[in-house]
Amino acid sequence: MRIFALSKRLSPAKLLETARAHWQIDVSFGEDAARNRRDHGPANISVLRRRALDVARLDPSKGSLTTKLKSAGWNHDIMLEMLGRLSHMR
Repeated sequence: MRIFALSKRLSPAKLLETARAHWQIDVSFGEDAARNRRDHGPANISVLRRRALDVARLDPSKGSLTTKLKSAGWNHDIMLEMLGRLSHMR
């Protein structure tokens, strides 16, 4: 059983989409294991994680978000290539 506290009423499809999107962030970054729990730290880390996911979603290569994020973390050239796409979008 799952309980969700929401600020507005959502359709079942939108609720499912929202719940899955949040779950993806937790799984990709292992937020449950994070030790950053004081002051503004959790909010700041959350913003950075969401931006990293946005960058990974822009990457046209095949693979899951987790795979893309790991690849960018292991290889600076891949990371720079992903970040380079941001400058072309503006």
